[in-house]
Amino acid sequence: MFRVKKSTLLLIACLVWGAAGFNVLRIGVLAYPPYLTPLHLLLSGVVFGLFQTFVFGRLVRKHTARIAAMPEERPYFWTFFDRKSFLIMAVMMSGGIGLRASGLAPDRFIAVFYSGLGASLLLAGLLFGAAFVSALHSARVKSTAPKPVPYLSPSALEVLMKHTLHSAWCYAVLALLGGVFFREFTKFYGFTGKTTLSVIHTHYFVLGTFFFLLLFLLARTTSFPTPTTKRVLVVYHVGLNLTVLMLAVRGITQVLQITLPSGPNAALSGMAGIGHILLGVSLLLLLRSLTASLPSSPKPQEDCDL
Repeated sequence: MFRVKKSTLLLIACLVWGAAGFNVLRIGVLAYPPYLTPLHLLLSGVVFGLFQTFVFGRLVRKHTARIAAMPEERPYFWTFFDRKSFLIMAVMMSGGIGLRASGLAPDRFIAVFYSGLGASLLLAGLLFGAAFVSALHSARVKSTAPKPVPYLSPSALEVLMKHTLHSAWCYAVLALLGGVFFREFTKFYGFTGKTTLSVIHTHYFVLGTFFFLLLFLLARTTSFPTPTTKRVLVVYHVGLNLTVLMLAVRGITQVLQITLPSGPNAALSGMAGIGHILLGVSLLLLLRSLTASLPSSPKPQEDCDL
């Protein structure tokens, strides 16, 4: 259950570093407007260059080569990094959160340093993503014979179809309840501004009801469901509901005009990011299963001279 393909380790590294880089870069960019000068931009570029040359660039090359040298047996998903890299990640995250929470760093430093650091982190994630795509392409070139796709038995397929249809019903009800809660909650407190409560019903309708209705139709008309599809859908459910829960918590604080401390605010954003990552990974796995189920096109026959 915890073992994955070697190429998947590169994808996990891409998602982890990409999410971390985006979050750090967002903090720096939001603090940048009062200090948007050529000098500060130059300093951010210097920070980016130093981290990319001496830290993250080397890290990407090191772990890409390490993963490529792994044996063919499926490694555990947490081996996308070694202990030293996990320690570096923990020190950077705790140091960044502690620095912002303590208020010791001025906003000018946050804008300049976090923008350069976040851009370098994000580029590291993109480089891991490029290595993942390259590994997939190499594996596809090496594979000459099509691998058989494991199909579900008729009884298991019927259970999966019932699950998708029931999920569509449940998410339709949750979408309606989310819309009613948004309307009545904001009306009760006389709130007229923007709030994330307004997108709860659309998330449940689009990513819940419509998604599972489409999945039901695909399961009925194609052969894409595999024995792992059910586990992937469990991850999808967790990602969707975690994302919506964070939207609800954020929206309630907005309506009640509660200012969260930096620690809980960062934790809330981090949990929402985890929900989005789970959604993205499960969607990619489902699309991969759907692509693998497509029949291979027959090779054109060459004309023969009679």
